[in-house]
Amino acid sequence: MTPDTESIPADVRARIAELERRVRELEERERAERELRRAAESSSAAKTFFVASVSHEVRTPMTAILGYADLLRDEGLSPRERAAHLETIRRNGDHLLAVIGDILDLARIDAGQFAIVPADVVVADLVHDVVRLLALRAAAHGVTLDHVVADSVARMPVRTDPVRVRQVLLNIVGNAVKFTERGGVRVSVRAHEEGGSVRFAIEVRDSGPGIAPEDLERIFEPFVQSDAGHAHRHGGTGLGLSISRQLAGLLGGSLAARSQLGRGSTFTFEFSAARCSEPSSTSPAQDPTAPPSRRPADGPLSGMHVMLVEDSIDSQRLLSTFLSLEGADVTLSADGTDAVTRFDGTFAPDLVLMDVQLPGIDGIEAMSRIRARGYRGRIAALTASALGAERERAATAGCERIALKPITRADLVALCLGVAPAHA
Repeated sequence: MTPDTESIPADVRARIAELERRVRELEERERAERELRRAAESSSAAKTFFVASVSHEVRTPMTAILGYADLLRDEGLSPRERAAHLETIRRNGDHLLAVIGDILDLARIDAGQFAIVPADVVVADLVHDVVRLLALRAAAHGVTLDHVVADSVARMPVRTDPVRVRQVLLNIVGNAVKFTERGGVRVSVRAHEEGGSVRFAIEVRDSGPGIAPEDLERIFEPFVQSDAGHAHRHGGTGLGLSISRQLAGLLGGSLAARSQLGRGSTFTFEFSAARCSEPSSTSPAQDPTAPPSRRPADGPLSGMHVMLVEDSIDSQRLLSTFLSLEGADVTLSADGTDAVTRFDGTFAPDLVLMDVQLPGIDGIEAMSRIRARGYRGRIAALTASALGAERERAATAGCERIALKPITRADLVALCLGVAPAHA
């Protein structure tokens, strides 16, 4: 304390100290308010960007779908022109479905409603299936696609969520194939045990254009792609890597990337899984993802009696046609009340395929009443909602599986066969 300070009375010094303390508090409060305003502005900008991106990704394919559907009304079209228009509609429809699926996945993850469903699997089989599925796409691009699995991993049985592991792999391997214009893509699988669990590391290395250092973390943000030119040529929403990184976290792992411009990129997907005692197959006897091409007589649903409960006439016509083309015998019902009254003790279809949103009593209540009438067959549900609460209610009512609308023909077959649809 200086002599001048010592000459100030103690009560005055105390008041000065109190004023200095208040000034510091005000400065801290103002600093915190500025940071909150910046965060709010950043959040608002992010929301605006997200809405704009979603709008673009939805409206662009919808424009093509509606436009080419309009062109199909022209009776003077040649068979080749008509086929080209239909292919354009289907391609844009597939893109729109992928966008909707990605957005719903993001929403479910953010809301904490994205469930991990463990099952006994051999990870090497999952990798093999993904590589086999993408091999034709790689060949069409003129690039090689192969995989190497460490001997210790080849038949190692573990317990993890095969659907989500496969989803991450399809994204990162698919991206590598899509953005590699010459050379090849290699998938390497290794693992080591940590106590009672196994830590997997799956590397996907490509000889593509590479990613600039400043973009390596940004590519994991929603709607961000490293190169606008490549994005324009190859398509995509920029949501896949964001979802995949969050899925990796839910699986107890991580997803990272390293790259050099002009020398390719390597994505490393790590996750932990519990060790199992016995190996099991991860693939159903029939691949439900393959586009069905059989006649009804020998289709995958041949001999199956399906009751379809759907109130929309268009959806009823579409889904029943899909089922019939795959060999199923279809009974139709347009509302929950009518569906319940059918179960009189003698009516026993192999599968009840129930829309959740129905007039009168909803699909979930209808399922519960059908079970109460003694039906012990399979019940599966279709819904346009991604809410976890609805899934829980359906399960409580006796529903075995639930899938999101819109549903593809291949996923509908998978649902009927008791296999988890790819977009569920």
